[in-house]
Amino acid sequence: MGPLRPTEPGPPATASRSRRSAPARILTFNNDFAEVPSVVATLDGNAWSLLDNAHAGGATTERVTVRTGNSNGVVADRPFHFIAMG
Repeated sequence: MGPLRPTEPGPPATASRSRRSAPARILTFNNDFAEVPSVVATLDGNAWSLLDNAHAGGATTERVTVRTGNSNGVVADRPFHFIAMG
């Protein structure tokens, strides 16, 4: 996982992840945001259909859930990147 941009000056924040249910990932920010951040997720790589997807939702100042799916609309593991800014 890449660095996150914290809301206060200092070194980049990072996030840890845990699996809630396949393929949902709960990303916990190591440094809480002062306000709920805007989070964007995108699939990693170029071998995916345009219908494969990554969705970031339920963001709080402490965490966000990212879910991924395949081109048939079925939840499926997919590698992804995300950015959280606030």
